[in-house]
Amino acid sequence: PSLSGNLKARDVAYAPEGWPVPLKGDLYRPVSSGKLPGILLIHGDGRVSDDGRWQMAGIAEKLAKRGYVVFNVTYRMAPDWTYPDPLMDAREALRWMRVHAEENGMDPDRIGTFGYSAGGYVALLVAMHRELGIKAVAAGAAPSDLTYYGRGRLIRDFLGGSPEGVPERYFEASPVNHVRSDSPPVFLYHGERDTLVNPYHTREMLVELGCAVG
Repeated sequence: PSLSGNLKARDVAYAPEGWPVPLKGDLYRPVSSGKLPGILLIHGDGRVSDDGRWQMAGIAEKLAKRGYVVFNVTYRMAPDWTYPDPLMDAREALRWMRVHAEENGMDPDRIGTFGYSAGGYVALLVAMHRELGIKAVAAGAAPSDLTYYGRGRLIRDFLGGSPEGVPERYFEASPVNHVRSDSPPVFLYHGERDTLVNPYHTREMLVELGCAVG
């Protein structure tokens, strides 16, 4: 079917041949000349749906209208997949964006990440890895310290044990432990009454980033 507006390609396969599962994304690009900045957009809802791109479609359209090339992707999620599967998928999505940057009018050196909930977690974790070259990150209601979930089955399965049993895995998988002096700019937002991801995740991340927390 023909596409309208800023949605230029639907169900783009971004994972290489032989990847454990097919992974797809929707590409949004505004009508504009020149090389535009890009955004890797990552949905949440990791336990309910195996493809939550629909959650971020409205955000993708708004970002495209503001002059960004947006790649709204799905990825491998808990409880069916474990760490570092989501991180590896995000790396592949970034690789695809850079390989196809010229044909999509995108600047491969200006890519940010944006995610919500589980997607915010992935967006933060990707951005904190220096070698991936992320220039900015926006994350909503994002888990930042997975030790807070050490008693729950989902995260224990995701990381292969308890915080006491595999402390190095919890440290490695928690974005809060990867903040550096040269980390990219971070924008965090969180509902004060969130009962699924407690706001202390965002507060702890803000402290690590050197921000004043009231």
